[in-house]
Amino acid sequence: MHLRVVDEQHDEKALIERCCQGDRRAFDELYLLHVDFVHKCLVGLVGLRAPLDDLIQTVFLEAFRSLHHFKGDSAYRTWLYRVTANTAFQYLRKQKPEKRDDDALLLLPSTDPSPEQKVDEQEALSTALEYLDALKPKHRIAFVLRVVEDLSLKEIGAIVGATVPTVGARIRTAEKRLRTLVARDRGHDSIVERRPS
Repeated sequence: MHLRVVDEQHDEKALIERCCQGDRRAFDELYLLHVDFVHKCLVGLVGLRAPLDDLIQTVFLEAFRSLHHFKGDSAYRTWLYRVTANTAFQYLRKQKPEKRDDDALLLLPSTDPSPEQKVDEQEALSTALEYLDALKPKHRIAFVLRVVEDLSLKEIGAIVGATVPTVGARIRTAEKRLRTLVARDRGHDSIVERRPS
């Protein structure tokens, strides 16, 4: 298994070198290796209502244009995550708060066959996404990277270009805002659990 990881890293490094030399096939291969990862990240960062295909295209265009800046100090995926987070941040900054179209949520698969539980799950997801929509983009991204992606404050800082204390402050601000929204809407303390740094 260790040998396979080394081979994959070597292959990826070779692809990156070929991309920097203008090899479009190599970039296509990098795209295919990481498109599902970028899609998953974007769903978590901007939600299902965003134009995900357009954002994926933007991420990979920016990655292609900026690839010469990739120094290899971190994994390519970490660097690509940063490009993805920056793209999500730019998108969220341009958006005006809108009423959520819950029809999109009905497309999400459920593993529970009970119709009542499906409705409950969809309502809970809709509410959670509405709460996330109420956060400022920098707070939302930091919160999602910590709570959903389970990244450390240091990893988040590397992705969003902020110090660890700044990332921690953004997450605390997001948690406080979410607690306020939940308390207002539900009349109880919180659905957001404190996470250790």
